[in-house]
Amino acid sequence: MIFNNNFMRSNNFGLLLLRLNVGGLMLFHGIAKAMGGYTFIEKMLEHIG
Repeated sequence: MIFNNNFMRSNNFGLLLLRLNVGGLMLFHGIAKAMGGYTFIEKMLEHIG
């Protein structure tokens, strides 16, 4: 696949990469919360008092 130089410099391409990265981070964060729940926060609050 051959890319045009203007495509690599365009704002749309940068926004696409940013959206994909943020979406991936949110996806993995949501999976971690679904699997582990909120027990870490509960334990931290119990420790504080």
